[in-house]
Amino acid sequence: MSVTVVSQEELNRWNVHSFNELLGRVPGFSFYDTDFYGQTSINTRGIAGQLWRTRFGFELMNIPDFGHFIFSPYFYKNIEVARGPAGLTWGGSAEAGLFNLNLRDDLNGYETHVEVGNNDRQAYDVLYGKKFEKEGDGYFVGLHTEKQDPATRTQDGKSWKENGINPSYQVLAKIKDQRFKFLAFNDHEDHVIPISWFNDGNTLGDALKSKNGPFHDEFETNAMRGEYHLINEDKNNFYFYGETYKKQWFITGMAIDTQRRTAGGFSGETNLLHDKLNLNAGGELSAQETTTDPSFNSSLAVANGIDWYKDQTGPSRMTFNNLYMQGRYQFLDRWQAVLGGRMDHQIHALVNPYLLSPRAGLIFSPKNNLTLKYLYNNTARRPTGNEARGAAPGIGPEYLTAHELIAMYDYSDKLKLNATLFHQVLEKVINDFGSGGNMNAYNNGGGISSDGLEWGVNYLPVKKVTMYWNGNLTRARVDSAVRDGVDKTTAHISNGQPVNSPLASSFLGCEVPLTSYFRFNVDLRTIYRIAYLAGTEDAYATVNLVDVSMRTKKFFNNSLSFSLACMNVADNKRLVPAFGEHVGSLGTMSPESRRAYASAILNF
Repeated sequence: MSVTVVSQEELNRWNVHSFNELLGRVPGFSFYDTDFYGQTSINTRGIAGQLWRTRFGFELMNIPDFGHFIFSPYFYKNIEVARGPAGLTWGGSAEAGLFNLNLRDDLNGYETHVEVGNNDRQAYDVLYGKKFEKEGDGYFVGLHTEKQDPATRTQDGKSWKENGINPSYQVLAKIKDQRFKFLAFNDHEDHVIPISWFNDGNTLGDALKSKNGPFHDEFETNAMRGEYHLINEDKNNFYFYGETYKKQWFITGMAIDTQRRTAGGFSGETNLLHDKLNLNAGGELSAQETTTDPSFNSSLAVANGIDWYKDQTGPSRMTFNNLYMQGRYQFLDRWQAVLGGRMDHQIHALVNPYLLSPRAGLIFSPKNNLTLKYLYNNTARRPTGNEARGAAPGIGPEYLTAHELIAMYDYSDKLKLNATLFHQVLEKVINDFGSGGNMNAYNNGGGISSDGLEWGVNYLPVKKVTMYWNGNLTRARVDSAVRDGVDKTTAHISNGQPVNSPLASSFLGCEVPLTSYFRFNVDLRTIYRIAYLAGTEDAYATVNLVDVSMRTKKFFNNSLSFSLACMNVADNKRLVPAFGEHVGSLGTMSPESRRAYASAILNF
């Protein structure tokens, strides 16, 4: 697969404070922020709105809805970001990529973090870890809490609250001891609702405010995963697992949505034929996802003229099982072949109870420091989560097919290069975000085809100096589609480029030592030629954002360090097209405000 692994060192260097900030620094993803809440645009290979097409997990613990999590970069050993169809392990729900966050295993004691910033931002972390005798075994517990006052922005005659979060917290824990592994996650979010939700003369806002005070938009998420390894060897591994997930969403005490997921399955790996053949297999023996319809909780909204859910008629339940298998065979000294696939079965599926996701590839290593790959991946996706609840009868799956050529080169630990050429086609798009519909307009629309180049460079020219550059160049085009005489084509400009889709993105930076105690980092993020429609005319926007940060090495017996950071230091307010549930995709807003942070880390 096309995967970028972001290390703990890079998380500290870039001083990111949200998962969306991280995605703006990874090749293949174009991200510009509008308010850290709802109005965000994550774009992958020309496809915007990735929440339903990607998967997120902590060491494969599946988290179906991750759109509003607070984020502590200090919890993670590394973060794996995969692009393109990633359906072998997680099926069609990972159609456009997946994010796998691996927890730290290096702590042997306590670590605390204190962070302050503008808009009265406050964030605190308490971490504790203990190593066991076997490498990688031990336990980890992390508690993160944060708050930040909102700023108000006026754009296109509307007022917005941005970046506002009331006191919220997150707990993440893991224990791994030889054959047993257990993870637990709890996240409570309390956001400030954008003013735009209740403007245009709606009286719901006043009614809620008089009963409950200022607006709140709260998420409560709980998830657990347990694994038991019957075989736990270097070359052979087999385990069973079970996991649960529950998310509740509230607006000012009025329940809006509840999602649940339970699953049990297995996974195994073995090496055969003198390690020339590697086999992986697994699947979910039984899994169920439930989205509880909130109609019975929305009487207050309906009474005040808001009928978001009046046409919904009860919970949506999806029961399914699946099986995947992949083999990698070394048939010559420097050649390997990959072949695999996954079969998904859904009981009482709207259409297509069986979906197949095949994979194939060739890997060639002409030198020890050079690897070339050709990969073919195809993933089919049914409507999930809120999509299934609002789906029309007869709605079909969408298909994402990708062909990729990948080159990876290392030169004497000083220079690392990787590049990916891809051709990708998304057929029968389920959600129709850009043509005047809303989140529940899940008619099959036009597809999107894209071709492009993604790259990453890491260079160490002299001792302790790091230079890096990654980015992507993407040519995306929308295919037209008419259904029942109605144009369901995703919004695009005249040359076919999707709205909100940039032509290119770049992340270029350098970190240098100022003294033996201080390291200084500066980077430039560029999102180039983002397409949108100004009325009926084609238009483009380009934005450049400069970030700076400085960190110290640990001192006072290797226990204390500090960091300073400023994002968008030039306070660039160049307008960009805004994408999200509550902003029309043809509107524009400034990309993000200037944000400054100071933090201290103490180990003991």
